[in-house]
Amino acid sequence: MIKVKYSEQDIFELTEQEFKKALSEWNKGRSVFVRRLGASLSPYYRWAGVEPVNPNAGYTRDGRKMFRKFGEWRFVECPELKPDLTYYPEIAKDELLTEQEFKNRYLLKKADEKLEKKKN
Repeated sequence: MIKVKYSEQDIFELTEQEFKKALSEWNKGRSVFVRRLGASLSPYYRWAGVEPVNPNAGYTRDGRKMFRKFGEWRFVECPELKPDLTYYPEIAKDELLTEQEFKNRYLLKKADEKLEKKKN
């Protein structure tokens, strides 16, 4: 299934066949009626397929969520504090992890370690 997003509330999932048909019509500037959904989808969607990565948000290696405002990185939970770049070199390098990268690298690794401890 391929997601097509119009707004925070309006996210539709299309099959590959429906998406190909819709894409060809959207390229012509036309709306597409998807019978399975009972909805007419216009060519004015925000994104389709994989959600784009927000360059002004990310995660540090210890899981703190960050956002960039006026060129400076701040903690989401405490925006008035500036992060210490000696403890967070990834911020200084602008190499914060996306949410998916953070989950893949750290959360799944921790879950695997817990399973191994239970087995032993």
